[in-house]
Amino acid sequence: IRGIGLKDGLPDQIITRLMTDRRGNVWIGTFDFGAVFYDASTGHITRLFESDLMDEVTSFAIFDDQEVWIGTQSGGVWRYSPEQKFARRLQGLYKLNSGKVTGMLADVEGNIWVSMEAGMLYSGFRPVESIKVSIPEIQTLFADTKNQLWVGTKNGLFLLREHPNAVSEAISMRPDLPLNITDILEDKYHQLWIGTIDKGLFIYDPATEKIKHIGSIIDRGGYTIMSM
Repeated sequence: IRGIGLKDGLPDQIITRLMTDRRGNVWIGTFDFGAVFYDASTGHITRLFESDLMDEVTSFAIFDDQEVWIGTQSGGVWRYSPEQKFARRLQGLYKLNSGKVTGMLADVEGNIWVSMEAGMLYSGFRPVESIKVSIPEIQTLFADTKNQLWVGTKNGLFLLREHPNAVSEAISMRPDLPLNITDILEDKYHQLWIGTIDKGLFIYDPATEKIKHIGSIIDRGGYTIMSM
């Protein structure tokens, strides 16, 4: 394990979000200095762009392998083109809701999903539309290999089921465990790895609905996972 810090070119010690692309590069969200790019082939770290309108990075999504979408605390959603080195804020979405962006993902159908802290969920293929769901305090989104949309909240895990002729249905999975969820990943066995605030790491099997607490990987009691 090799640590990366200020001496390596990282502009901030507080890391809020991580995402890897298919080339193995790492997109890093920071608290005070926006989004940062780590080039896996050279080890070089670059701050993508500077803007007074951008604050804490809360989420990333890669769209069509050509754009990086960046969600922020109060500065809205930004689109960044790595090829053109150009960034711009989505003004339409910012006018709809200027609150905290808590999660973003690009699904296999080419849609971008954006969640807001107030419980609003937006979906679109470039144009963005709101979707009404009864999910409170959304913090992260994840699409599994079956293109099912999982929603992590401050009060547990939800599965979103879309109905063509009806309102989308949010199903609470394991309501007996109201975990404060920060991030979700899927392993090769189709199990969901769930990062939480104060309670560490869990593994959830959607097939059996069983959940396992991994325990502290740093030999402490409670601990927080910000991103995986």
